[in-house]
Parts: sequence; C-alpha cells; structure tokens
Amino acid sequence: PPNFSSYMQSKGRARAKQNAAYVILIDKSNENIFSTDLFTYQNYEEIQKMLQEEFSIDNDDDLNTNDLNQLEPYRTDNGVVISAISAAQIIYE
Repeated sequence: PPNFSSYMQSKGRARAKQNAAYVILIDKSNENIFSTDLFTYQNYEEIQKMLQEEFSIDNDDDLNTNDLNQLEPYRTDNGVVISAISAAQIIYE
C-alpha cells in the first residue's frame, strides 16, 4: 500500500470477512522499502490501539451516564436518532 491510510483500509476489508487472511505481495526489488514502511505502519497501529484503549468510553471516570440520559436525543428529518451515549461512542471510535 502506498500510504498508511490505504494499508489500514485494506486490512479492514480483510477483517470484515470471516476466515480472511491479509496478504501483501511485493516485488523483490521493493522488499527493503516495504519492510521499512511495514514497520512504520505497525508502529502507527500500536499507537492507534493504545489511544483507543486510553480514550475508551468505558475508562472515562468523568462521564456521568445519568447526565447523558437526561439529554434529549438528536433526531434528523430522515428518522435517525442519536443519543448522547451513542454520539460519544461514535466519536471515540
């Protein structure tokens, strides 16, 4: 993959399918460049996982569920309803 975004997108597609395997084919002449990129991408993934765990809604001690339940849900003209809790979860994803 030419950049981290395309790398993550292609991995996401593989994970979306049951029993999928993620395989990257590279030309032998690009092996050193790809190895460096892959190492960088894997470091980005680790950082992303740490950030997601650190900022998970489950770990937020300041979050008062009772306060969130008192807020009226947001409703669109199309009938989509987003509560304060689901909005927070969407943001943290």
